Amino acid sequence: MYNLFFVLLQIIFNLNCFLKKLFYISLFLCVSLAVTAQSYYYTGYVLDAKTKEPLQYANVWVPALQTGTVCGENGKFTLVSKHEIDSIRVSYMGYKSMFFRLQTNKKPTYCYIEKQDLKLNEIRIRLDENPAHRIVRLVNKHIKNNNPYYYPTYRLKQYSKTLFSSEIVNDSIARIVFLDSLGDNESKKELYETLQKQHFFLSESVIERNYKHPNKNNDILLASKISGFKDPFFQVIANQMQSFSFYDKNYTLLVGSFKNPIYDNRFTEYFFWIEDTSYVGKDTLFTISFSPRKGKEDNAITGYMIVDSEDWAIQNMVASPYFETPIFTFVIEQRYEKIDKKYWFPVYTFSKLNFQFGNNFIPITSYTSIQNKAIQVGIPQRNIQFVSDEIYTESAATYEKKSDSILAIYRDDPISKKDIHTYEFWDTIEKDADIDKGLFIIKTLLAGEIALKWINLKLEPMLKVSGQEVVRLGVGLETNDRLTEYFRMGGF
Repeated sequence: MYNLFFVLLQIIFNLNCFLKKLFYISLFLCVSLAVTAQSYYYTGYVLDAKTKEPLQYANVWVPALQTGTVCGENGKFTLVSKHEIDSIRVSYMGYKSMFFRLQTNKKPTYCYIEKQDLKLNEIRIRLDENPAHRIVRLVNKHIKNNNPYYYPTYRLKQYSKTLFSSEIVNDSIARIVFLDSLGDNESKKELYETLQKQHFFLSESVIERNYKHPNKNNDILLASKISGFKDPFFQVIANQMQSFSFYDKNYTLLVGSFKNPIYDNRFTEYFFWIEDTSYVGKDTLFTISFSPRKGKEDNAITGYMIVDSEDWAIQNMVASPYFETPIFTFVIEQRYEKIDKKYWFPVYTFSKLNFQFGNNFIPITSYTSIQNKAIQVGIPQRNIQFVSDEIYTESAATYEKKSDSILAIYRDDPISKKDIHTYEFWDTIEKDADIDKGLFIIKTLLAGEIALKWINLKLEPMLKVSGQEVVRLGVGLETNDRLTEYFRMGGF
């Protein structure tokens, strides 16, 4: 078992250039609103009728009261009313709209809905004015009101969790297919049993993010815990690999920058369609799907968004790169909430990346969840604290001492036995293999340097080309963290 995971570790190191682009991310956030002063309280779950998987952000509509709600990440919904509710209508993109009778106040209602094929009729393309265009224009018009980039200042604590596992233990359909094809393959059986107890890789962090308009950032890494590593290098990379919100003009998703469909009236590049309309109180929620038009597939994404008519703000977004590859697939979900009844802010981001290296290998899946907590908007921020855009980190020894207590504060649930087993396993591996030494070499190479014990040989000054001298040779040297973490000395 040791050799198996050590091989997997070597694969990760060999893919380090790709990992530099990789935004890790897997933890569900569940929010339920309850007003106890009301007489009738209902809860339920919306699930796929075939797979029994929960359907996130499904729409629940109460025809008798002309109101409704949206399900959370685990498919759960809550309804509170002064009047008794008899039935509801449940709808979700790609599924049939169905009616259900609610159970009593104490019993949850399980709503199983069936998939349906969504095919665009030709009449949709021939419309003189696509009704979805009006909504997308309003979203674009209100970008400055809803984009955190335009807020004067904000501060928050960001808890992130990334784990590498496999869908064979986390997805019911993938598990069934894998077990059916298992046969007498003992190594796969052993790996499956191991993944029931632990992950391939696990990482957690807490970052304090400070922002002041325009474009001044000051991020501080408060806690870092990475299975097998002490150096917080991966936390720094992950912090730079994805757009903070869906309002960025060019949205970063794992492997590059993509054209955001809500910018610049991109109706010639994206096709939009209203998939569903529901109501929460006095607000209307529009579910709008988007995909690139023919010939516009380059740097495009596909997915859907839920738009709140109150401020024409994005409430939920699900997107993935449009291109297809046999090696990996990627999807990201982001949810927004209104802070202080004024500012729309991303509070939860979840992404899933599937790797498939061939039929002889099990699929490897990366799950990442990011939760923004203790959000403060419009608080005083001094210019002096925004000295550099780079994330501020401390020594590995410092994080080893303080991270467990800080992470315990920001986790929604206590650390699981599976997570603990993962950390403990990699701690034993670390004693036999100098993992941090390998990470140190990778880090210096990515920075354009070669580590030579206590000094780094800087690659950039070795060869320079200029108009006068044509070619000039040189050498650059700088001390590294092995000498001291508190200062650097160097020259070229």
